[in-house]
Amino acid sequence: MTQKEYLRRIVPWDHRPAVLTRDGAFAVLSPNGDWLSVDFDDVVDTGAALQEYFWRDRFETYFGPRDLSKLPISSPDAPPESE
Repeated sequence: MTQKEYLRRIVPWDHRPAVLTRDGAFAVLSPNGDWLSVDFDDVVDTGAALQEYFWRDRFETYFGPRDLSKLPISSPDAPPESE
């Protein structure tokens, strides 16, 4: 399974870059900060999905480049949880 298949959705959340995965929600809260676990339900309720190109274009100037492979998630080879 590739990283893109593993990601559920990349979103803007409270004017920050965020990602929803089967392991939870993660966001960068400050410029050049690390990915941190955040409230999944809040991100789902307020974050609209973006294509990766637009998501990067929107956030990289202020937050710096985002490396999705650095998300603190379980192995992409692990079976997905049932929805």
